[in-house]
Formats: sequence, structure tokens, C-alpha cells
Amino acid sequence: MFLAWGKSRTCIFNAASVSLLGEDYEKALGQPIHHLWAGLWSEIGTFFDEALKGNSGLVEDLEVPVCESGYFVRRWVTFSYSPVREDGKVVGVLCICSDRTDKVLLSRQIEQERNSLYEVFEKAPGFVAMTSGPEHRFTLANASYRKIVGGRNVLGRTVAEALPEIVKQGFIEVLDNVFRSGEPFVAHGIPIRLLNPTGSEEDRYIDILYAPRFGKNGRIMGIFCEGHDVTEHVKADKMTRVLQSELIHASRFTTMGNMAATLAHEINQPLAAISNFTAAALRFLADEKLGNAAAALKEIDANTHRAGRTIRSLRTMVSKKAGTIEVFELGRILADALALARLASPSASVASNVDPSIAVAGDRVQIEQVLLNLLRNAFEAVDGYQTPRIEINAYCDSNAIVITVADNGPGIQCQPIDSVFDSFVTTKAEGLGLGLFISRTIILAHGGRLWAENLSNGGARFNLRLPLVADRKLS
Repeated sequence: MFLAWGKSRTCIFNAASVSLLGEDYEKALGQPIHHLWAGLWSEIGTFFDEALKGNSGLVEDLEVPVCESGYFVRRWVTFSYSPVREDGKVVGVLCICSDRTDKVLLSRQIEQERNSLYEVFEKAPGFVAMTSGPEHRFTLANASYRKIVGGRNVLGRTVAEALPEIVKQGFIEVLDNVFRSGEPFVAHGIPIRLLNPTGSEEDRYIDILYAPRFGKNGRIMGIFCEGHDVTEHVKADKMTRVLQSELIHASRFTTMGNMAATLAHEINQPLAAISNFTAAALRFLADEKLGNAAAALKEIDANTHRAGRTIRSLRTMVSKKAGTIEVFELGRILADALALARLASPSASVASNVDPSIAVAGDRVQIEQVLLNLLRNAFEAVDGYQTPRIEINAYCDSNAIVITVADNGPGIQCQPIDSVFDSFVTTKAEGLGLGLFISRTIILAHGGRLWAENLSNGGARFNLRLPLVADRKLS
């Protein structure tokens, strides 16, 4: 507390004011107050003049230099001033002060941290926004957020007012649920239609997080929104899948092309047999040997079905109709793939131990393509061997469907062995080196695993694991 008394404004103060006067406070007692605070008088003198006129007032957070240990430091005070009267006349000014230095410094620190945080939000590569209240009124939106919404100024407006095009897209309901339940919402690559700067609607894809913001009382006060525009990534991913599908389809054609001569021979055999049995049947009918004619017709029917099976297998393998997920019998597609693959080495001994009731969930065409590739590689590996042998196993364990294809050929020469699955790695003179690479790509896309190993007694084994389906066996 300070008292400026009389015409000379003599300074009188109490002990609580010492901290504001500094280390020379003893010299201040009895001095005119305008001498004591000469450096500040241009700012505070008018207040004393007002008090001498009989007026009162309040001055908040005034910066005051104070000498401490020979150095001036800054302190902040808030003081009230009021006139002191004697016999009805104003004879002095009473100032009641409070040191606000700690609170001012804390307030400035909080403001600085708030500004720093705002700058971080503003420059963040992802979009950031905050809303308050159940109506979701924007209180913050950084540069990335303003950019994705077409440069619109959303501050102070509700989400529905600022972005009317998303009202019917379900986002308001999501915000309502987060505000009501307190549970965050996370989504990846979800589509959203937004107005661009030209005013036309544009389809985008975003990763987004909505998280509740809680007040001091523990109640939800608003929602924090953070996310990224992943439109280009989603488009690139879709294009990659299209190209991958084209590559897989081209690989099937390449496989069939490489087997063209063998397949032609396989089809010509039943066709030649049909021709011979047809001629024989005609002769038997002319000679009225009906029993012999009936036997010839049965052979024609059997060879017709044999050729038909081969053609159907070919049509399935070169079909571009891929991407259909279904549950199908493993044994059937394994038998079809084996029938095509063994044409490479018809003399090879095949031991097959396949549970016919195993069900697989996936793309039937692509899974058969993988099996054909593995079996064909095995038959080609043993071609020319004195006692060629192929062993096929398919069973269910507690975690997956397991399929193995083993041969007694020369084994895998690549080092490390896993590099056999790299693209453009081949040991065949006319191979592209894409078969195993594409096979692993297909299996990975089905949530499975494909790997190879050399056997201790010679040869190689390819191992394939696929996820179990809910009903892993067909009824």
C-alpha cells in the first residue's frame, strides 16, 4: 500500500510494498512519489491527477522496473487509486497494490505455448480441426483442413453449416456418437465427397480420427479431428491391383502357351480315338453287329468327356474372371491342376494324400493357378529322371490348411532359397521368372504363406498355408 500525501506527494508505504521498491526502499520513504517512479510517471501520473480531482480507478498489470542486486528486473502490479480527504478536501492519494508478476509470467507462458501449439497444428501435414458443443461448432481448422474443404472459412460455424455436402454422408451421425459415447472413431481410406474451390463436388478418400475432448469437470466439451488425405494413395493402390490382376492373367496365358504342344497332343489323342471309334461303329452298324457298335459308342463318349475336361480346364485357367471370393472344394481344383501339370512328365509316379472334404475360401481361378504352377514345376524338375516321383499332401491343422508339393528332382539351386520367389528369377531357358513371384503374391493376398525348402534326401518341397474358413470342411 502506498500513500502520496500533500502537495509534494510525499511517499509513505507499508512493509508489504518493499518488494515493489527494490533494495533501496529505505531511501524511498518520505520522497515525492513522482521522484520515486520518475521513469513511470508519464504513464501513472495521470492516475494520481485523477485521484486528486476526487476520482478513483483501477490499473491492471502495469510493468514496473525494480532494482534487485544491482540489476533492474521487470515486475507487474495491479493497483487501485482513490482520493484521501480531510475536512472534505483531497489531501492525498491512496494506492493499494498487488504483485501480479508470477501470474502475468504464467499467463504469458501459457499464451506462448498455446501459440506454439497452434503453429504446430497450422503447419501439420495432416488436417486438424476442433469443434465444441453438441452442435459441433468449429474452433480450430489448420491449413491442411482448409485446403481439403476447398479453402472455406469454417471457424465459428457448425460442421453442418460449413460443410453441408457431408450431412447426408453419415459424418454428422459419427460426430454425434463420439460426443455422446466418449468413444473415439477411427477409419482408413473412407470415401467422402467435398466441394472443391470451383464449387463442384469431388470424391476424396481420407484416414480420419474423431476423439472426444474433455473439460475440467470430466464432461465432453467437443471433438478433436485429425486425418490425412489419402486419395492419391487409394487411387494408386487400385491401379496396382488392376495391374497385378492383368499380370496374373497374363501369367496364366504364358503358362498355357508354354504347355501348348503338350496340350495339343493331349487333346488330339481323344479326338483321334473318337475318329477311329466312329469309323468302327459305322462298320459294325453296317454289319449289324450292334454289340460291337455300342462298345465303340461308349469309347467315343469316354474320349469326348476326356477332351471336354481338358478344354474346360484350359478355359478356367485363361479366364479373366478373377476376384470372386467363394468357398470351394480343394480336392477338385487340385485334381484339375494335376491333370494339366502331369502332361509335362506322364511317366512320373504321383503319391497324393488329399483330404477330399477340405474347403478353401478364396479366388478359385487364382488358387488353381498357384497349384498348377507348383505342380508343373515339380513335374518339370523330375522330367528325364529314372524314377521320377511327386508327392502331394493336403490337410488341416489347428491353424491353417496345409498343402505340400514335393519332388525327387535336383532341388532348388538359388541361394538363398527364398530368392526363388523374386521376380525374373528362373532356371528355365524360356522362363520369364514370374510364376513363383505371382504365386506368392496371390497367396499373400489370400492371407496365407508360401515357402520352399530342399529335402535332405534330394529334391525340393513347396509348402503352402491358407487360412481356415469358418466351416473348414464341406458337408
